[in-house]
Amino acid sequence: MRERCEHNSSSYGICPDCFLEETERDKKRQQFIKLTEPLIEYMNNFHPHHILVIDSVSAELLEGQLCYHTEKYLKD
Repeated sequence: MRERCEHNSSSYGICPDCFLEETERDKKRQQFIKLTEPLIEYMNNFHPHHILVIDSVSAELLEGQLCYHTEKYLKD
């Protein structure tokens, strides 16, 4: 198994940020935070089972009705 990236604990191998200078990475992060904080604030108008999914052509507000999570069938 590969080691985790030093910038992103959920990423294995080399993440895109590994190739960026520290100041450029910080600038991208600050821009991302500036864009997402209003959305996070907006989401607090709904109960916690709502999620907002955004891609390059659409945005969708979803409400989870039923959910079951298991890792029982994952293979190592």
